[in-house]
Amino acid sequence: DASTLPAAQGAYGGKTEQLDETRGKKKCWTVMKLITLGLQLIKWDGRTAHPLVDRAGRIFAILARQPDDDDSYTVSVSEAYAYIKACGATTYFPPEMRCHRRGLFAAINVGLSLGKGATVPSWLDNKKHTPLVSQLLGNSHITRMANFASSVFATWVPRLHRHYVDNNASLRTRFPDLRQPFPQSVFASTAFNFG
Repeated sequence: DASTLPAAQGAYGGKTEQLDETRGKKKCWTVMKLITLGLQLIKWDGRTAHPLVDRAGRIFAILARQPDDDDSYTVSVSEAYAYIKACGATTYFPPEMRCHRRGLFAAINVGLSLGKGATVPSWLDNKKHTPLVSQLLGNSHITRMANFASSVFATWVPRLHRHYVDNNASLRTRFPDLRQPFPQSVFASTAFNFG
C-alpha cells in the first residue's frame, strides 16, 4: 500500500524508516532479504514499459521503456555515464561535498531554486564548479537522457506534466532571463552524482 510509505510533508520525498540511516549509513539490503519482507523481484528487459502498482492498483513508479532506436539510446546512456565518471575523476570535491544524505560521493545540484528565504527563483551558484556544470549540461548524451525523462513524465503523468509546462510558462513570463538546465525538459533542476 503506497499510501503507508514514509513520506515527507507534502510527499515530495521519502523519509528514512530508521533514524540512523543518514549520511552514508544506509543499510545494504540483499535481494533475498527484500523478498522475505514481501517485495517482489521483477525481471525487466528495459524495453517494455512496466508500471509498478501497490495493492490498491495505484502506480507509484514506472519502469519506462527505452526508445526504439536501434540501441542508440543505450549508447547515449553509456556515453553519458562515462562522461560523468571522467569529469568526476578529474575534479576536486572537498570532503563536505562527498558526505551527504544520499551517500558518500560528490553531487552537484544544477538549475533553478527557490528556498532559504529567497523571494524569487534563481540559478544555483556552483561557484568553482560552474565550468564543470556547463560541460555536463552541454553534453548531448546527458541532454538526450534529460529530454527522454521529460517525455516519459508526459506519457505517464500527463496532468502533472501539463502543470509543470504551465508553471514554466508563467515563470518565463514573469522572469524572462531565467533558464532551465535542459530547454526541452520540464524539470527546473537536476543533480549530477559522481558516485
